Amino acid sequence: MIFSGSHKGETHISWIIANKKTRTRRMLVNKKVAKLPHYKINHDYSIQPKRTKPGIHNGRVLILNLTIECKGIPGDYPISDREAYLEGGYTPEEYEDAFEKIYPGWLYRVAYEIEFMKNPAFVSSTVASSDYP
Repeated sequence: MIFSGSHKGETHISWIIANKKTRTRRMLVNKKVAKLPHYKINHDYSIQPKRTKPGIHNGRVLILNLTIECKGIPGDYPISDREAYLEGGYTPEEYEDAFEKIYPGWLYRVAYEIEFMKNPAFVSSTVASSDYP
């Protein structure tokens, strides 16, 4: 999954690693395109800073859940204060403005609940050496 954004001086990837960004949304339908949700529940995906860049080495994101959202009436934001914050510290207005710039004309989107999974190679072991035969 690509997380190239930043907000208030912090990258979305740093928020994911800190388990502060636990939501991400992707366009599902606009006036020209309709597609099925790309990412699957209970699957994990690499975290890429840009489309042409490799994923980070210290972890991946796990998709915990997804919901489909419909664009509301202009000025009536379909995202709550809490959900906007979990997207990276936004207010609903800030988030919807940013989303509209990335996906102009969107009608439906997928809201993914995500969790950062540390790469076992980067997690310090808590198992005592006496636990091994």
